[in-house]
Amino acid sequence: MFKAKRDIRARYICPFCKIEIVSSKKTEIYYRSSWIKGCNDCFDLSIGALTNTDFQTKVY
Repeated sequence: MFKAKRDIRARYICPFCKIEIVSSKKTEIYYRSSWIKGCNDCFDLSIGALTNTDFQTKVY
């Protein structure tokens, strides 16, 4: 009997938006003078001119 291979990838939950992402897609986010691993969408919010100050004041 043939057993199909499963694609098993390490998962990571972003601490900011609580979305589960593939571990290889996480990035470092500078948040309140420390580097935290998060997703690319939250990284975009943290460096955008319009959302930078709002992102840094959120309490997660």
